[in-house]
Amino acid sequence: MKNEGNGMWNKTVILQPGKYEYKFLIDGNWKEDPGNQQTCQNRFGTLNSVLELDTRQRK
Repeated sequence: MKNEGNGMWNKTVILQPGKYEYKFLIDGNWKEDPGNQQTCQNRFGTLNSVLELDTRQRK
């Protein structure tokens, strides 16, 4: 990720439609995305943030 300043970080990735689970590793600690309220439980008993990309093409 690239530090954009003022606590903002940025990374561009190309993803296929589908459901993705993710977390951020911050100073050695795993954190959910504070800007995303959609979460699910993972196999470790903690939460992952969830991103769902629509499979329908937009016109």
